[in-house]
Amino acid sequence: MDQIRSLLQGKISTWSELGSKKKAGIEIVFDNPNSGLIRHLKDSVAKVDKLPANCFAVENNQAVIDFVSKNENALGLIGLEWISDKDDSTSNTFLNKIRVMSVAGDSTHFKPYQAYLALKFYPLARTITILSREARAGLGSGFMVFVASEGGQRIVLKAGLVPVTMPLRVVEINQTPFQIGD
Repeated sequence: MDQIRSLLQGKISTWSELGSKKKAGIEIVFDNPNSGLIRHLKDSVAKVDKLPANCFAVENNQAVIDFVSKNENALGLIGLEWISDKDDSTSNTFLNKIRVMSVAGDSTHFKPYQAYLALKFYPLARTITILSREARAGLGSGFMVFVASEGGQRIVLKAGLVPVTMPLRVVEINQTPFQIGD
């Protein structure tokens, strides 16, 4: 996280500063200039008003993946929902072109998997909140009711995110050999 913060503050700008043998500069690319991800990184991670010159936005997540896959000095930042649906052909195409990085809050590195988000191990997680300013029940409040319903929460779950109103199943595998007769 300290390295990510330093990248976004402009204190680190080359791969060699991150311990790589590459001497080239790092190009940091986002999905679009008005992305909630950019705002989260500026406000909560880097705590800066403006990102450094080596940070830029493209049109969409597909463009981020394309840019990163064609530029070995690029580091792309996108939301988890774009790569987490294993049934989505677009998501699978993305994953064939790029490598998803692990991030460490302390000394342990975690990839953005659903269980690590739920257990609050992945340090770049953020909460999504829906607010309504409707004076009376309408389309907005109907949408909020749907998102909080079982069907809406199943969509959230399918997107690889962590549902709020449904239980999450975490499976732990015990690899100790089973002894017969004990």
